[in-house]
Amino acid sequence: MKLALILAILVLFASAMPALAWENVFPGLALWTPSGPPALPGEYAGAVSAPDGTAVVAKVGSYTSKPVFVSGGRYINLLVQPGGASLGQTITFWVGGVQAWETDKYTEGSIKTQFALAAQVP
Repeated sequence: MKLALILAILVLFASAMPALAWENVFPGLALWTPSGPPALPGEYAGAVSAPDGTAVVAKVGSYTSKPVFVSGGRYINLLVQPGGASLGQTITFWVGGVQAWETDKYTEGSIKTQFALAAQVP
């Protein structure tokens, strides 16, 4: 009986205090949902025909990855994590704001370390 009362009070308190929701108290902390854990990112690296310092990003639908930057004619650690609903969708790669010729399909947890990119960067 006491446990049920404590649980009822906790539920009422949590619903009355939306600002104390888990996401608000710990922003950015990825939690597993009832549908499962978040999708693993795909990781890309390889040669690229662009000057040092040029930004490289990947796009899947409305998702855009965080940029990585060319160094010594290569890019590394380009993480692509658009979410599980994007599995199998086309990834486009952008070098200095110009779309590269190469594309790929988003696969959860893929690692491609020799994925060369070519784009006509001004």
